[in-house]
Amino acid sequence: MQGATAIDWWHVTDRPVNALFVNDVNSDGLWALLLAHLERLP
Repeated sequence: MQGATAIDWWHVTDRPVNALFVNDVNSDGLWALLLAHLERLP
């Protein structure tokens, strides 16, 4: 099976935005959130 993902960076099409692309992250905040949730596991 093959496929492709197309991203309209320059808004060339008239299609509505239907996804969120994360290209920057607060790594300290991410680790804190991840560890907080992992601590809740039995």
